[in-house]
Amino acid sequence: MKKVIFLFVLFFSISFYGQNDKINFVVTVNGMDASNIIKMKKEQLKDAVIAYRFEDKNLSDTKVIGFIIKVPGIQAVKIVGNKIDDRTYQKILRTASKGDKITFFDIKTNKNSTSGPICNVGPVVIEIY
Repeated sequence: MKKVIFLFVLFFSISFYGQNDKINFVVTVNGMDASNIIKMKKEQLKDAVIAYRFEDKNLSDTKVIGFIIKVPGIQAVKIVGNKIDDRTYQKILRTASKGDKITFFDIKTNKNSTSGPICNVGPVVIEIY
């Protein structure tokens, strides 16, 4: 009887908690897929827009409301909104050089689920060429 109960509990936990509730999305920078390192000229970062592209049409109104950008040689900058502001862009122009990697992280959206952000993403990396 204990084995039957154990097997039932095991099956129950796998069937309910093992479901795939993953949200399929792509982070983009100026419309380019940011799943891998993006190569850009630093001039392309002027007003660069960070966005999410979802497969689920119900999430299409999810917008980026902030992120942090780290450029080699300067302190990390917190950006409010979904694009690089002019002040940060000017810092990039002055300090970034060929081969530098600019990192976008802690990307926040306007929607949250009960357990936190609607989607978690690793850092987005742009290599200057």
